[in-house]
Amino acid sequence: MEILFEDRHIICIKKPVGMLSQQGADTVGMDDITAVLTARERENGVAEPYIGVVHRLDAGVGGVMVYAKKPYAAAALSETIRGRDFVKEYLCVVSGTPAEMTGEYRDLLWKDARANKVYAVDRTRSGVKEAQLSYRVLQTVTQGDDTYSLLRVTLGTGRSHQIRCQLSHHGTPIVCDGKYGGHRPDTVDAAGIALWSYHLSFTHPANMPTPAHKNSGPMTARMKKRQEKKPVFANPDLICLPDVTAAPWSWFDVFGNGLL
Repeated sequence: MEILFEDRHIICIKKPVGMLSQQGADTVGMDDITAVLTARERENGVAEPYIGVVHRLDAGVGGVMVYAKKPYAAAALSETIRGRDFVKEYLCVVSGTPAEMTGEYRDLLWKDARANKVYAVDRTRSGVKEAQLSYRVLQTVTQGDDTYSLLRVTLGTGRSHQIRCQLSHHGTPIVCDGKYGGHRPDTVDAAGIALWSYHLSFTHPANMPTPAHKNSGPMTARMKKRQEKKPVFANPDLICLPDVTAAPWSWFDVFGNGLL
């Protein structure tokens, strides 16, 4: 696990493929980022570490993530995500090519919690949520008798398995994602599925007008002063690439020519 950025408020990391973002009831005993970061904080002398989960990546997905080191930072970042001011972009390799080189998908998704799988459905009912993403085809290549495309995907919503489900639903499943209809070509040597958290950009929680505490009461003079202050922290804008020497990423030559 590589540390990309850190201060007393947040920590941004490069999540390895195969590692959990957070421990779950059905994943006891597996390595997870929160446990690693908590242990790291203790080693650095923090008596009662706080590691707040802001967003998640599936175990088979790697790339850039942010965790909060203060409760207020977690609340502030969560509010940013709800307001859709939190930029999340992904790279993925899919079988085939979308009908258009750029586009937007809006679908209704329903999650079967017992099977841990998401389905696109055609009507609203209990548990169904709208999902939105946009994509751009960066390059299309042929490997053997099959065609594959490298996509850059920007999330508008953050639903469980959203990218995996929506791309499969629209006829271009992600390579190596067997749960959603993707196959693993014999020439692929990269671990996990061909989906990577490539870019995060957001307002640093310390630059937000007031701490995002629930039930914080009337605004104090200190909070008013804070609200009037100019930003003092650089707003994170992080890019993290997968291992472009490993297939299927190595099939594409766009990584070094500025097209991302």
